[in-house]
Amino acid sequence: MHQSKGTNYRTIAAAQLDLRMLLQDKSASNSTSASNLRCHGQVDFIGLVAPSFSNGSMLSGKEEEGTANDLVGQLVGRLTYWLRLCIPMEQAIRYVV
Repeated sequence: MHQSKGTNYRTIAAAQLDLRMLLQDKSASNSTSASNLRCHGQVDFIGLVAPSFSNGSMLSGKEEEGTANDLVGQLVGRLTYWLRLCIPMEQAIRYVV
């Protein structure tokens, strides 16, 4: 998750999607064929230390400089996702055992 101001941006939170479930087991997918794999889930965005910009802090003027660090380690948001992986041929993918 990024915060932007003008042409500058900084990363304020991150999440990690585990897509191994798409490739691990044919029976684990919610699809009827191996060429159309699906998965869904939720991931939490956790606050990070925001890097400073080359021209100084993104915060300026009357804003408090401590607000960026208030998000570190905190739940910032949640993403609900649905993915579908379409494989043109069943032989094009090898499943991890």
